[in-house]
Amino acid sequence: MTRAPVSRRRKPAQKGTGFSLSSPVTIERLGHDGRGIGYCDGKITFVAGALPAETHRVWVTETKRNYQAGKSHSLESEPSSDRVTPECAHYGVCGGCQLQHMSQAAQVNYKESLLTDQLVRAGVDLACTHIEPLVADGEWGYRRRARLAVNHKGPVFAGFRTMAGSDLVRINHCPVLSPVLDRVLNSLQGLMARMRSKTIGHVELTDHSGGPSCLIRLTARPNADEREAFLAFTEAKLYFQWPGSRDIQDIDEQAADQAETLTIDSYGKSLTFSLDDFIQVNATINHHLIANAMALAEPQKHESWLDLFCGMGNFTFALAPYVKRVWGVEAIPEMIEKSRANAVRLGVANTEFLVADLQDEQQLKKLPDRIDGVLLDPPRAGAKEALVRVVALNPARIVYVSCDPATFARDATYLIQQGYRLARLQPHDMFPQTMHLETLALFVRR
Repeated sequence: MTRAPVSRRRKPAQKGTGFSLSSPVTIERLGHDGRGIGYCDGKITFVAGALPAETHRVWVTETKRNYQAGKSHSLESEPSSDRVTPECAHYGVCGGCQLQHMSQAAQVNYKESLLTDQLVRAGVDLACTHIEPLVADGEWGYRRRARLAVNHKGPVFAGFRTMAGSDLVRINHCPVLSPVLDRVLNSLQGLMARMRSKTIGHVELTDHSGGPSCLIRLTARPNADEREAFLAFTEAKLYFQWPGSRDIQDIDEQAADQAETLTIDSYGKSLTFSLDDFIQVNATINHHLIANAMALAEPQKHESWLDLFCGMGNFTFALAPYVKRVWGVEAIPEMIEKSRANAVRLGVANTEFLVADLQDEQQLKKLPDRIDGVLLDPPRAGAKEALVRVVALNPARIVYVSCDPATFARDATYLIQQGYRLARLQPHDMFPQTMHLETLALFVRR
């Protein structure tokens, strides 16, 4: 990326917007969501698109008693040396990315600091924790899945939500999508233009081992013209969820798993999946994440392990060759069925998959009574309830995969209070150009 050109030309005031223009705000630091933070007129001020040491005048779009928020109206100082020209023409309007105005080096520093700052604020002493550098591998073209909303107010098109979240931005090109999905996206708009308003709920694109697939959630049965348009679309295999049915089918209403075997690579293993199953969107970083998790876990042939929030076995099948037995636990029955089927297909005999809601104290009783190690990969809400049961099992090692630094800091504090030491910490850049961060951590029983 290149350094962003800077214009000092002031934009005219916008009338009738309800916005106000602030006095100059000097940015002191970045917040957890990537916005710049400064102070103006006695209030903390959050500024989208601003970087530390820059001074901005701000379109204030939200005002509360103790803070205000908005986006940059004009840069009143020299630009930060970390500022670059965004790759995407929609950046600043589309809500998908928050950090494209930052150099890759600055994004790495920001995310590493974000993680350690959250832990320190939670009271975690990192003096004896070995902290690895952030694992990053590829800034662009990494997403193998995307979900698009469909505009029904006027022309029909597919797009992403704006930063405000209320409107849609029509997107023909998205630089964070895999090149395959980016080509599908560009062609998809022509298909959308042939649809009736409100026929389509939303669209999901997936780049898998067999090529691109497009899942279209329909709110009404297609008419003859729409069916013809679907049949003529060749850039991706189309699948549908018809009104009143949860089944995913092709245009001839044949079940997706009968029409095509969908697979993704997970650490060298080919796993079958459905288009509505959760998968990690960044295949490259997912591979690094699994490899590094195995290195931290140091699983042994005589050990039994738990993989909590296992999904369709992303980590379970990676653990299986190294241990005596591994249990995968997940709340979604369909995912467990898929995991069991994959175990049979791959000939993996030392796995067992259980359906259990890990936020439910009663269902946690389904877990084995004795275990040597636990790996968990919870959703953004973290694993507060599940960790009570995990601690009761008294495993020697806990490998925690987190997608939210704040809930990870909360859960890390609990584990430390219960007699575990945070031995290793390794952030992973699963979502370049965004504020999101994946964290891998090892807790060892004292």
